[in-house]
Amino acid sequence: MDLYTTLFLLGAPIIVAVISQTMKFVIKSFQGPSDETNWRYLDDYGGMPSGHTAFLVALDTAIILVFGWQSIPFVIAAIFTIVIVRDALGLRTLIGEHAKTLNKLIKKIPESERKDLPKH
Repeated sequence: MDLYTTLFLLGAPIIVAVISQTMKFVIKSFQGPSDETNWRYLDDYGGMPSGHTAFLVALDTAIILVFGWQSIPFVIAAIFTIVIVRDALGLRTLIGEHAKTLNKLIKKIPESERKDLPKH
């Protein structure tokens, strides 16, 4: 495999993941208060578009373009993509349920004690 192919297989997914995270930042910036830019959205885990999924799908696509869809590298990458995306979706659902419970519990804590809680 030559250098350009290696760079394509590494670079394309990274570029797509960066674009995905940038899109998330722009979308969430427009949804929030207009007078503040929240830079934490650049490395935010939740929400759409998913940087992880974008990275994996771009990797799968690059592998198809280089090796073909009937190749062993594509089969391996596709299996990893399915497992990781499925786990990510399940984890996001679980985290969302926990967040709702935590928010209910936090409301029961006196305001003076909330300042010690982590902010995100």
